[in-house]
Amino acid sequence: LTRAGDFDAAIAVLAKLVGAANQVNPKISEAMGLACLFKPVLPSEYAPSEREFVLAVGQAMSDAAARRATESLTALQTLVGEHPDAPQLHYLYGLVLLPSDADKALEMLKQELTISPKHEKALISLAGEYLKRTEYNSSLPYAERAVEANPRDFASHAMLGRVLTEGGFDLARGTEELETARRMSPNSIQVHFALASAYLKVGRKGDAARERAEFLRLRSETDNGSQQAH
Repeated sequence: LTRAGDFDAAIAVLAKLVGAANQVNPKISEAMGLACLFKPVLPSEYAPSEREFVLAVGQAMSDAAARRATESLTALQTLVGEHPDAPQLHYLYGLVLLPSDADKALEMLKQELTISPKHEKALISLAGEYLKRTEYNSSLPYAERAVEANPRDFASHAMLGRVLTEGGFDLARGTEELETARRMSPNSIQVHFALASAYLKVGRKGDAARERAEFLRLRSETDNGSQQAH
């Protein structure tokens, strides 16, 4: 998955392995590091001189996946200090920081953009945090930039659609963005929920009811799947 560039899926698999492991596994840490650093290579395919850095990042993100937040944040803070210009690192630190220190997380995400101006995930995270705070004017530019950075990803369209509709900027365009996100990812629970709300705002009650029904169906399937997994 990592070699194919499907980093999110790779990280999801590795997070399950981290949860199942009773001790630190260097192979898992290395794989996690490559996936989290968005390096589309196998462990045998990158420079040995990078291995220490990849392992350190992988262990820090493995700690985050295992809900060892203190260990993860301490390691990431050290890594950012040692590698201030490394792409992806400030984003990862900001991502882990968001639940506990959102203000500092915003600083890290913005620093990532000084290194990688088109970092779509950092842009979406910034837009999402400002949206959560109902600071719509701050959220909108990041959401717009996210779509520009990667118009082929449903998440950027979903975020822009939410900001446009929830912030009251442009209900018609916001609804179109959410519909684009739905076409790209028809099983996204959040997109159906956002669309139901958008349709209500523009008076499309039938469409809103359909989206809410789909949202409830998908959520039920997810809950049942989680229960069976346990």
